[in-house]
This record gives sequence, structure tokens and C-alpha cells, in this order.
Amino acid sequence: MRTVTAPARPLLAVAALGLAVALTGCSGAGVRFTPATSTAAEGAAGADAPGAAGGTDAAASTDEIRLPEFPVYRVPDVSALTAAATRTRSAIAAAVPLPPGVEVTGARCDAKGAVVNRAGASGEGQTITDAGVSDIDADGGGQLVGDEVIYDVAADGSGQITAPDAVLAVEADGSGQYTGEIVYQVEADGSGSVVGEDSYDVAADGSGRWVGAAGVVENNGDGSGSWIGEYGEVVVNGDGTGTMNDAPITIAPMPKFALLGTLPKLAKLKPVGRPCGTLIRISAGLLFDFDSDAVRPEAQEVLAGVATALGGTTKRVQVDGHTDSKGSDAYNEDLSLRRAQAVVDALTAAGLDAPMTARGFGETRPVAANSTGGKDDPAGRQLNRRVEIVVPS
Repeated sequence: MRTVTAPARPLLAVAALGLAVALTGCSGAGVRFTPATSTAAEGAAGADAPGAAGGTDAAASTDEIRLPEFPVYRVPDVSALTAAATRTRSAIAAAVPLPPGVEVTGARCDAKGAVVNRAGASGEGQTITDAGVSDIDADGGGQLVGDEVIYDVAADGSGQITAPDAVLAVEADGSGQYTGEIVYQVEADGSGSVVGEDSYDVAADGSGRWVGAAGVVENNGDGSGSWIGEYGEVVVNGDGTGTMNDAPITIAPMPKFALLGTLPKLAKLKPVGRPCGTLIRISAGLLFDFDSDAVRPEAQEVLAGVATALGGTTKRVQVDGHTDSKGSDAYNEDLSLRRAQAVVDALTAAGLDAPMTARGFGETRPVAANSTGGKDDPAGRQLNRRVEIVVPS
């Protein structure tokens, strides 16, 4: 009887589905859409420590079959989109197909130059700021009109953000829709759908269907389900047994699809940040193998596209590595720095001659929660493992 474990090192197309796109412009904390396997966690010995439980480099024999890692989705940061970011994203996509796991948006910075990726205005009445012209009510509702983005918010937090290539509509109960290259429909109970090159549907009980490059996953929400993919048809019974192409196998129960979560209410208009350039955020799972700082051969093509898009840049480019909170501070800082430097080296090798600096922040600048309600949050940690390329305006 063959043994099936989940997950292991995914194919590039599957790893790329750890799409880390965020709505940080309105709530400050960001919207996290968290479909991910409960075993997608990195081990406690380090952010990418070898042999970690559930880590993507767990020891595997040649007869093991591994279910694909379920994806992580977050709504894009519509409020921070700028013409420069849109041009950069288009240039990267022209050089290489822009895979899930790569986010290009406008960077917004605080007074010290740290990227905050938020937008807004201040004061009651009409205010003119770097973000645009705003009409603000006493209750914090109102409208902000910038060069590329219109931000409408009501006192109850509902409203709409309209950008050149995307629209986000939010209801007071947390439901809503994002329409762009990918369409997200979110219900108040956390269920909903994501439709793009892949499609993902999840019900309130964690059941659902994922159709993408990895194949078709049917999840019944009770540990059972099926996967039609590279190994044919794998059926999971939920009791430790299953079949592969009708042959019996042992296989752990299938983890539930995590709910999409709800959209945060839009923030009342207030001053946060200023436009300061373009931010390119790439999932570490797309760039590196488990506990490695060597750029994957498949990811070299993506970085070559980035280098082509940034070819005329003369200002200093900042490349920042980030990890989740597993492992020691020293381990995480060292790994994040090595990964940032590896990206700098890859961009240089691809022909980018702009000055670049690599920094490692370890776990100190998360974009999502590493734990929720006192429990480990593998999807949040997956989002925190990333490399960010900041190109000043």
C-alpha cells in the first residue's frame, strides 16, 4: 500500500498559487484570504528549518504521492495603485507571464521612508493632500479623488474604491466584491469564490472546489475528497484510507479549505503615507525551495522579467527579505537577508544595473497574522514569507 502525504515541494504552478495580494490601503491590517492546507506550516526550528513538521521539504520516499498545497488569496491593494505601478506590472507581464505569487502595486511611505501602503486624507471639509482632493464629513465618511483612484466611504465602513483597472465594493457586514484581473466574491460568513486563471469556491463548512494548474480538488469539508491531477485520480476517504486510480492507498484526511474571510470596513479618511514609488512583492514559496536561499530555476524567468521592466531605473532599488515568526530571531533575520541578496544577484545577472541594496527583516514586518485566536495560522505565515522589491519614484 502506498503512502500519500501532504503537502511537499509543490510544482511552480502550484506554489505560485500562494498569491499574496493585499488590501492594505484602507484598514491598515490588510485583507487576508486564507485558503491553505493546515499542514503548510514551516517548522518551529526556523522559518524554513529543515525537517520541520508539515514543511515543504519533509523527507519523502520515491513511492510517496503528495497532494498540492492549497492556495492563499488576498484582495489587491486598490487604493495604492498608481500609474507607475501599473506600467511596471505591464512591463513585467510583457517580458514573462506574471504568475500568481507576484504583486505589483504603488508603494506608500511614512515620514521615515518605511513602506506602509495606505492612502487617505485628513480633516473635515475639503482637503487637498498628496493623495488628492477630499470631501470629508464629520463622521469620517466622504470621498477622496486622486489622479487614478476614487475612494468613497460611508460612516458604517461600507463603500467603494475605483482604480483604473480594478473596483472594490465593500458592504458593512464584510461581504463584497473585487473585480480586476481576478474576481473575488466574498460573503459575510467567509464563504465565496475566486475566479481568474484558476477558480476556487469555498462554503462556510470548509468544503469546496479548486480548479487550477494542479488539477481539480474536490473537498467535502469532513476530511474526505478527491484530486484529479498528475497522478490520475486520488480519492481521500477521510479515515486514513483512499485510492489512487482505484488502487488502495493510505492517506491522511484532507484538510478543509480555509474560508476567504471577510473584507474589512473601509477606513475613515485620514492621513496615512505618501506615494513613494512601486512595490513588487514576491512569495518566497515561488522563489525558493524549503530552507534554501538559492533561487529556483523556474523563478529565474520571473526575476528576468522584473529586471527587464526595471531596466531604465537609476535610483537605488531596495530588496527586502521577510519570514514568518517560526524559529529564532537570528535564524529568521539571516535567512531573510540571504534570500534578499540572492534576488539582488539574480536581478544583476539578468541585466539590471541599477544600484541595489539587500536587507533582511526576518519576522519583524508581517503582512498577516502568524496566529489567530491563539492558534497557528499557516496561511498567514505563508503570506509573511516573501521578498519585496521597492523602486523609488
